[in-house]
Amino acid sequence: KARMWGSLGWAVATFFAGLLFNINPQLNFAVASCSGLVFFMLLARLKVSSAPHAMQEAVSGGKVTLEDALRLLTLSRFWALVFFVVG
Repeated sequence: KARMWGSLGWAVATFFAGLLFNINPQLNFAVASCSGLVFFMLLARLKVSSAPHAMQEAVSGGKVTLEDALRLLTLSRFWALVFFVVG
């Protein structure tokens, strides 16, 4: 799913970085700098709306108890995340 596309993106970026390194190692720095500038320009145009309900709900949720933490260990999606990160 989403993990596959991230891995493919990383592989494509590595492939092109290797090609650029063979041409001139300084090209990797220039391309990374330009892509960083493009990223920041896109980020500056991004409008983020704050959701006051969600913030209020998160703040008023109360403290996390030991029972809440132990209940997390029963979730299969949590263990999938753990095995993905560790493995």
